[in-house]
Amino acid sequence: MNKIFLETKIVIEGSLNLKNLSQVNNPDFNINELKKIKVLYKNKQKNLCEIFKIKIEKNKQNFNEIFLQKTNSNFKYIGYKWNNDTLHVNSDIGSYVATKMESGKIIISGSVENYAGAEMRGGFLLIKKNAGKFLASSLPGKKMGMNGGEVFILGNVKDYLCYEMRRGLVFVGGKSGDYSCNNLISGTVIISRISGRNFANSIKRGTIIVLSKIKLESHFSETSNSSNSFLKLLENYIQTILKKKIFKSKHIFLRSLGDARVEGKGEIFSLKP
Repeated sequence: MNKIFLETKIVIEGSLNLKNLSQVNNPDFNINELKKIKVLYKNKQKNLCEIFKIKIEKNKQNFNEIFLQKTNSNFKYIGYKWNNDTLHVNSDIGSYVATKMESGKIIISGSVENYAGAEMRGGFLLIKKNAGKFLASSLPGKKMGMNGGEVFILGNVKDYLCYEMRRGLVFVGGKSGDYSCNNLISGTVIISRISGRNFANSIKRGTIIVLSKIKLESHFSETSNSSNSFLKLLENYIQTILKKKIFKSKHIFLRSLGDARVEGKGEIFSLKP
């Protein structure tokens, strides 16, 4: 397959919608068609070659590798319905990265804005800095959040983390904001620290692990210390991704169930006070 390098010819000063970039995921995609992919810049339709300098090399993989360079927060919808290929972004980008992503990998060296991984269905998303609101959540007007795949955020996340999430794995290396994990339907969420208010309201099922001490409301009931075997299996997998341990040997986790107000059966693991 190919290595495709995309570097902007101009400074992007307005909204650049790259939703159609996922056309390169098709194994039968004609490289000559790459230049003619339609993008929206400041609400005007452009060919990809009008915005980017394009360089193509062969690789030895059975998938394409796309390298997007000189990005900023005006770049939106990167990785929309992405599948199979690997996308590398070398800086910050805007909202809607990896929305409805199906497979493949997206690696962001900078920060992203809102709705990253929203309604994601599969694949792997790594964000090396921070993320905005509604990470791995439902899109505006919808009721189904992330439905598969894995999201790793090494920095902080703003409000509404994993809102209405249904399946998948989300790891947050920093802190999360207000309304984290509200209306969680299922899936696994690991958060280093909760800094906001109204955490885990109306969760139905799923597993949330908080790597710090938290105070839960009365609609959660403490059950027992957690299973070390379960946490060890999870940590071993996370360690293969991050190349470091996330649980310390002295950590003792408590397990709580709730939200009782909605007859929820979600479980929350947090450090024992």
